Amino acid sequence: MTTPAFTKIVTYVTSWNQWTLAGLDADGNVQGVWVNVATFTTWRVDNLSTITGADPLEGELDVTLTPWGGIRFAGADDDGNLVATWWNPGRGPGNWSQTDLTAQITEAAPTLVPGQLTAWFISDSNMISYAGYDANGDIISLYWEPSDGAVWNADNLTEDLDNRDSRPTGSITAHVSSTGEAGIYGAADSGDVVRLWAEPGSQEFMLDVLSDLAARV
Repeated sequence: MTTPAFTKIVTYVTSWNQWTLAGLDADGNVQGVWVNVATFTTWRVDNLSTITGADPLEGELDVTLTPWGGIRFAGADDDGNLVATWWNPGRGPGNWSQTDLTAQITEAAPTLVPGQLTAWFISDSNMISYAGYDANGDIISLYWEPSDGAVWNADNLTEDLDNRDSRPTGSITAHVSSTGEAGIYGAADSGDVVRLWAEPGSQEFMLDVLSDLAARV
């Protein structure tokens, strides 16, 4: 099989010990290079965009894994819509789908600038969340949780911040603590390390400048 010409790569290991390298190739196709070590030892390549008949994406992918075995890749298309390429075990091997998540939002859905995305999953509520930048540099979150009617919603996480100059402006990454506290980490234009975070069960994000809080040792 031909090795994809990846632009950026994400990696993950499923609960059944499938190892995967995934990302976008130069044509914007979602490619997965994977091996299921319990079943076979030869790595294989799947072009998931060909399987789903999907349009190309731009920038980068991010991935979330769910407790029920679901795999969710997300990336932005050339219109700035967030698009998920996804699979659940109950669908059977190789039966992938692609869904425009932005189109699922009932209100006026914000579009994203392709290239800087992050994702996280909160197990207590089964919430799937993605975040990226809009054209104004605000961080937009698109999220889904069963208790909210299993619909997709969007929030601007930074538009109401008093210290907007301290918001992240480059690559971002997300982490959920053992208590369910969600955090988005990045760097501001000043070079300070900053964190947008929300308490467990809340969608109200606050901003900390970690460079100011950190004590030199």
